[in-house]
Amino acid sequence: MAMTRRDEQLHHQADQLTRLARDLHSDEKLFILKHWNAAATNRHRTTGAWFTPLSLARDLSIGLGDSTNTVIDLCAGIGHLTWECRDLAGRLWNNQDPRRVICVEREEEYVRVGRKILPDAHWICANAFTVITDPTSYGIIDRVDVAISNPPYGRADINGTGPRYTGKRAEYHVLDAAAELAQRAVFLIPQDSAPFAYSGRQNYVEKRSDEYERFVRETGLVLKPNCGIDTHTHDDGWHYPAPRTEVVLADLQPARQEAHQPELALTAQ
Repeated sequence: MAMTRRDEQLHHQADQLTRLARDLHSDEKLFILKHWNAAATNRHRTTGAWFTPLSLARDLSIGLGDSTNTVIDLCAGIGHLTWECRDLAGRLWNNQDPRRVICVEREEEYVRVGRKILPDAHWICANAFTVITDPTSYGIIDRVDVAISNPPYGRADINGTGPRYTGKRAEYHVLDAAAELAQRAVFLIPQDSAPFAYSGRQNYVEKRSDEYERFVRETGLVLKPNCGIDTHTHDDGWHYPAPRTEVVLADLQPARQEAHQPELALTAQ
């Protein structure tokens, strides 16, 4: 996890940009996204954080589809996924309004940096499990179209649980929570938590672990493959040794107990 001297220098330059009083240019925001390193902060000096490579975030954004108007990024970090999932150029080309985005992140320092990069996003400094207890109080008045996330993996400390899943895997708990807020999900999760293996392999293989079967049984959610994204091709974009991951898609509606809940939107900003 140790940062090199070069990493420290680049992080310092990125952090200085986040503290400027003026608005940042796009190239400055990209510099922050590429080089701001959580391992340089006191809280994460020994553990760091696996911020999603921008190239992988761009591939993940394909799963949103053209009809997505509102997005919620759970465990948003400093906003890597949201940055690529806005699809500013594509929506402008199609004469569509910009997507409205919500970023939920519990780490105050990440939210500070994220607000500098994405000032037009609706940032919520809380964990997803707090937000789902009363979304309206956080400015979420209707159900959003798509939840995106690169959540904590495995038995990580996530300070909460999903409403249905009772197992130990953090990524499944965040998926369960997402069902309270969105219609669909596009998540980056560990390969051993997905019901298939594709990335970094010569062929696609279907598999269903006991823990995945438990997740499906308790939540009603079924994780589906993406359009053919090999996350292994983005391994050199991680700050740390790349985790083996897959992009999964899910219809979140089966998990909700009340089918008559209204469709989502954001409060006016």
